[in-house]
Amino acid sequence: MPADLGKYIGLPFLEGGRNANGLDCWGLVCLFYKNERGIDLNEETSYQIKNKKSCQVFANETKENFQRVKKPRFGDLVSLTISGFEAHVAIYIGNGMILHSWNKTNSIYENIKPVWDKRIAGYYRHKGFSDA
Repeated sequence: MPADLGKYIGLPFLEGGRNANGLDCWGLVCLFYKNERGIDLNEETSYQIKNKKSCQVFANETKENFQRVKKPRFGDLVSLTISGFEAHVAIYIGNGMILHSWNKTNSIYENIKPVWDKRIAGYYRHKGFSDA
């Protein structure tokens, strides 16, 4: 793991959380993009549907701010399926590693294999970093 990313490891999980005191997967993405990319992702969404996890707001963000790419690079988002639906998002760090906050566990840095590789729905790059 790149040394400067250690500040993102072990952050407490909080459904709907959007800062280092507690965050979910989308909150981690927002924090990372703000700190590392200088991009304040739109956290306001109309996608607040009863019984849906707040991390699913990524579905709205992809439409406007991200484009799908075949090969991920550092900082790209990884959309992952849970029970057949795109319901989780992680940050691609490189060498098959992702950074994410998942299922009431603190944020972690882990290999995308063997748990997540079969659940990859797509890789997405912010349009501000697009040259693919």
